[in-house]
Amino acid sequence: MKGISVDKKGLLAAVFLAVGTVLTGCLLYSVAARATQTAVTAAKRACPIYSVEREDGKIAVTFNAAWSGEDTTAILDILEKHSVKCTFFIVGDFARESPEAVRQIAARGHELANHSDTHKLFSKLSPEALDREIIGCAETLKKLVPEVSDLVRVPSGDYNDRVVERIRELGYYPIQWDVDSLDWKHPGAEQMMERVCQKSRSGSILLFHVGVEDTLAALDRILTGLEEKGLKPVKVSELIYREDYTLDISGRQHKITPKEE
Repeated sequence: MKGISVDKKGLLAAVFLAVGTVLTGCLLYSVAARATQTAVTAAKRACPIYSVEREDGKIAVTFNAAWSGEDTTAILDILEKHSVKCTFFIVGDFARESPEAVRQIAARGHELANHSDTHKLFSKLSPEALDREIIGCAETLKKLVPEVSDLVRVPSGDYNDRVVERIRELGYYPIQWDVDSLDWKHPGAEQMMERVCQKSRSGSILLFHVGVEDTLAALDRILTGLEEKGLKPVKVSELIYREDYTLDISGRQHKITPKEE
């Protein structure tokens, strides 16, 4: 009888172990399934281009022009000193108030892009108002310069799936950034330089603003620092891939390599 009792205990232990293993497995599966679903859902979100996966050291220096254009010439002089061409995202209001600044940007060989007509938050707009913001800016720029790129940057980084999808439907590439200088917070030239140079890597898109005193004070040193890291600024249109690419959940663009036959 004693031997039979031991066998029953062993059998019960085995049963409990098996049940525990199944329950643990179900729990792990459930967690894994939820994680996979989260990743799939995130991947399906409409996302602008924040940066580009590339190994050649190319980056894009970009400026949002929505405020004063008084320092435009000084900024362009610094860019010329470093033989850098970049992309200026122009608000329609800025272009109408500072048309000569816009013409000078184009004349110096830089790229002009769309940053809305009146700098409204795109996610708050009706479909019709959203179209007016994008199309209105494009029409204003085309009256001033011979060439405008097919790039759009939403005001204040504000977008949702509907906004991104509509930008694409209108034939534009939505562009964000992965390195924010935070110049509008007036951090000081030294802090700006450290932040930008530390965070920048091959394929980065850098954000600055026209009409900000700290940007003008820090730009020369930032460009020198980027050069010392082996990074080469180009226009956004020269940085991004226009076909055969994917976007990961961080908005980083990856080139699709054709499979060898």
